[in-house]
Amino acid sequence: MPENDHALLAEMRQHLTSQLLSAEEEAYQTTLAAKNAQYARPSAPLNFDEHLGRVLSIERTARGALIRSEKGALQLSYLLPDLVQVRVRRDDQFGPLFPPGVAVSETNWPEVEPTALEDPAAIVVGAGNLAVQIGRAASQFALFAPDGTPVIQNAEPGFSWSGEAVRWSRYLPPHESAHGLGQRPYGLNLRGQTWHLWNQDTLLYARGETPSYMSIPFYLGFQEKYAVGILWDNPARGLVDLGHSQPEVMHFQAESGEVCFYVMLGITPALVLDRYTALTGRPALLPLWGVGLSSVPF
Repeated sequence: MPENDHALLAEMRQHLTSQLLSAEEEAYQTTLAAKNAQYARPSAPLNFDEHLGRVLSIERTARGALIRSEKGALQLSYLLPDLVQVRVRRDDQFGPLFPPGVAVSETNWPEVEPTALEDPAAIVVGAGNLAVQIGRAASQFALFAPDGTPVIQNAEPGFSWSGEAVRWSRYLPPHESAHGLGQRPYGLNLRGQTWHLWNQDTLLYARGETPSYMSIPFYLGFQEKYAVGILWDNPARGLVDLGHSQPEVMHFQAESGEVCFYVMLGITPALVLDRYTALTGRPALLPLWGVGLSSVPF
């Protein structure tokens, strides 16, 4: 076949392919618009003006403490000396979260020996490698590394509600880079953006578009001395604001449920990821025949 004919055939194929893709994309967008209208999100503004308030009492538990406040309660549970679960509710009925194996696979943890110290200003609950401080005046949460470095500090109002919606606000240090959260069509550092915690099979999505195909509610932050991991354990539709609405504030938010997250700390990202996989489960090792040469064309 002459060279000109090859070029003409290639041009025709490209034209037909673009037409097919355009028709497919148009049909997809029409279907997506109809579904979005059918399952529209609440449009009423959210005012997170309800928060825990002043601490009323502390009850020590086998793995930490139950702290009751004016408008709710906070439960701290150390699973390991460098892994702590934080739960916040409007009441103090901290029963089982969800059916086993949904977000957290490990349930059998070794014993820990948490300590609790109290003074007129704050309560400090620690277990070796981490220490959590709860301010008495407004139930503000802060987490410290073994050398006393503040790794996490609540930003006002901290733990809050707007109707059924819940939110946790923390100070986002200027030097902390933001990573993780699953598949995100963006650069390596996700800071300065808002990312939805919801999966959507979006066709031909653009850079920065959200929601995307796969969201994972695990955040990995790099600070000057430490790496910190946060697993947000709330299956309701939500979002993570990484300094978008306020440059130095990070929000985890969900449409319903309770505030529940796990914090893990390490001097390297590998140590944090080790704790994350210990919590959520590790993949099984492939058989030897599965790691050899594959000749199947794709």
